Amino acid sequence: MRSRAQRIYSVDTVDSKPWLLTIGITMLFVLPVTGLSFSYSAPKSCEPFNISWNGGRPPFYIMITPPSGTPRNISAPEDAWNGVEGSYSFTLNLTAGQNFILSMSDATGFGAGGNSDLLSVGGSSTNAQCNTTDPGAPFTFRFATAIEQCGQYSFSDYSAANEPVTIRGIIPVGTSFELSPPEQATSFSWSADIATGSRILFYMVDNDGRISTTSPILQVTESANSTCIDESSPHSTISSVTQEPTSPTSTSTPSQGGGGKDHTPAIIGGSVAGGLALLTLIALIIWTVRRRRDPLKRYKKRRARNGPDGMRPIDLAPSTPDLRGQGARLPPLEFEPQPFILPPARSTNGHAGADGVPLSPTHVSNTNHGDNNPGQTGMSKSMAGPSSQPLAPPRFVLHTDAGSIHGGALEQPPTYNAASQNSPS
Repeated sequence: MRSRAQRIYSVDTVDSKPWLLTIGITMLFVLPVTGLSFSYSAPKSCEPFNISWNGGRPPFYIMITPPSGTPRNISAPEDAWNGVEGSYSFTLNLTAGQNFILSMSDATGFGAGGNSDLLSVGGSSTNAQCNTTDPGAPFTFRFATAIEQCGQYSFSDYSAANEPVTIRGIIPVGTSFELSPPEQATSFSWSADIATGSRILFYMVDNDGRISTTSPILQVTESANSTCIDESSPHSTISSVTQEPTSPTSTSTPSQGGGGKDHTPAIIGGSVAGGLALLTLIALIIWTVRRRRDPLKRYKKRRARNGPDGMRPIDLAPSTPDLRGQGARLPPLEFEPQPFILPPARSTNGHAGADGVPLSPTHVSNTNHGDNNPGQTGMSKSMAGPSSQPLAPPRFVLHTDAGSIHGGALEQPPTYNAASQNSPS
């Protein structure tokens, strides 16, 4: 039984398909990581500014964009991220009272983590000192001072940039997008597909990665034309907008956004797909572990159901009641032992034993050496027929082993004769 159980165990281990667990673990590593989001501490001049984020794909970039100033693009080091979340701290080189928008990007594109609201830098609580001088930009551009919903908005005078250039638009607490003017053009006109009331800021990046100065915060004015607005249009993620910068005394978490268009549907879809894949993986691991656990118990259940040889028993006597599991036993058989009684033999030569009883045929065959017919044994004489002598009382014959017989006599197999129930007259 033990060897069979061990054999079944090894078969069940193979049947449990451990390769499913390997595939599940592989899926876990190849699933795309989406849904980058970040939070930050209260910004204070010349003090450490802490950024924390979840999700996304490295490398990560932190952009500080002051209106009408020079953006600072900060690259997060590789060891700042552990594969699931990350954090990074740096000194905020901005003067107290200065405003800026905080954005975060990753390998999926610009502004993938979304944008903060317009933040205001607070004064240092430790009287810390640092260099707050604006680093300046290598080139500038011209922009229109008014922007209208679905109206034409122009960019010009960016000849100092190395083409091609990319125009980036940032909506506080909203999405980011990019525009690509044609090369060798001195100006670029864009249909502003942004809803009325939205706030926006622009800057340029040339082919060498250099960043221009930024525009001030612009607010989109109302227009009767709304044909350019659709679900993919850049927008704010809050229903009501404010032109006042947020207080620097609280930590904020921005909404999702990024890219040239709204990435919210793609991020939601990716998150749902990732969640379903993760649930599937968990269910797969649980199923695999349960199959690998206690295979001997499953063997016992199968053996009890199908029989010891793995085959279902067939009842050849359906009328016989099934007493298994009922604790019942068959009634004991009623019988009495009936010993075989050797019928009395007649002595043909008048010989008798020591107690006066004629010897049995077996004794006769062993002692009748003077018979006129040596080929006829005593056994054959006893079968010759009944005699007129009276029957002797019943006696039991003890047969001994041939090795116990002395004198060279050999015991022949006993012969039993039928006897009448009535004694002869």
